[in-house]
Amino acid sequence: GSEMCIRDRCGGAELRVYRSANSRVNAVTLLIGLCGLFCGSAQGNQADGLESSRNDEDRLAAIVELIERNEFARAEEVLAASGPVADRDPRWLNLRGLAAAGQGRHTEAVRHYEAGLRRDPGMPALHRNLAISLVEAGVRGRALSEFRQATELDPLDSEAWLGLCTLQIRLRRADEAARSLDRLTLLAGEDERTWRAMAGLAELQADPAAALTAWTWLEKNVPDPESARRLASLASGSEEDEIALGHYIDCFRRDPGAVDCRENATRIATGLGRATDAVRYSEPVLADLSEAGYANLLLAATQSGSGDVEAWATARAPATPAGWGLVALHRRDSGQAEAALEAVQSGLELAETPDLLNLLGVLRIEAGDRAGAREAWLRARELDPAHGPARANLDEHP
Repeated sequence: GSEMCIRDRCGGAELRVYRSANSRVNAVTLLIGLCGLFCGSAQGNQADGLESSRNDEDRLAAIVELIERNEFARAEEVLAASGPVADRDPRWLNLRGLAAAGQGRHTEAVRHYEAGLRRDPGMPALHRNLAISLVEAGVRGRALSEFRQATELDPLDSEAWLGLCTLQIRLRRADEAARSLDRLTLLAGEDERTWRAMAGLAELQADPAAALTAWTWLEKNVPDPESARRLASLASGSEEDEIALGHYIDCFRRDPGAVDCRENATRIATGLGRATDAVRYSEPVLADLSEAGYANLLLAATQSGSGDVEAWATARAPATPAGWGLVALHRRDSGQAEAALEAVQSGLELAETPDLLNLLGVLRIEAGDRAGAREAWLRARELDPAHGPARANLDEHP
């Protein structure tokens, strides 16, 4: 029969359904004509059968259109009212699977696809759609087999090749994925999902040059937070921190909730001597920062003198000794000696660290407590004999 392609948002796959060709209707018409010569009174029943067939095909087309518009619940209602044909025709069973999958009911969708395949094992769309729902249901081994069958039955089905390649990458089958990607590239070389598969395979194969090529294409053609994030990651840790910073900024501008991109932008900007900018990047998501990200924000604020560290510490107490140490430094620089000492004590309650003990010694010597300072520095040296600041302070204050 003639083929019509539609895109299913569930799993990102293009799903095919089949309408009967006009030749089928012509054959029925011919049969009715012959019966008119020999059957007489049976003509009325044949006419009713033709009308029923036409109604079914019209209803099938209407369901396809509903699924194209992602109106899955409405499609399901029409299917439920369609009678026995919806439970025995593989095309209808395929649509029942799509309607269920579109609403997240993949286990139910699997049952509909399997019922369709029992009636028509050679229908590629059923194998592909079954594979997609199996992936969503976590049955990856069988999904791999179904994707393969779909590609064998229809070697030009780019959606099946995409599903197969993507799953092979997830399963870390790099050689198999590379072969599938070769075929996919021939069939859908300009599809952004093909380039995402290229990027995934490059990362699996630890090929940064290939990954850079793929993510650069995606950034140029379909820029989104992920393309910026990946390009930033590829540039980080090298002499390209400026480039990485620009990509991380693009990432959280496209997605203000991309906390990881904000944290990395703060880290890099602080290292580049742009502490004031670094504070602006992370302060809007203070409550969602990781502890490392929070510590980097505090460090940027300490270096720049910007940001309301007191308000931050009230809203979110640091959970690490290093975080409390940065709060203490900010308070010390602001002339709040007693509050700085309280911050150090809060950090020491979490864990004794040489850095925090060294800072404790500094605060005590500034308060005129030489004995207390030496005790703190000696304890820091006990924990880390190579701790340079504590050793230098002991030498300066014998």
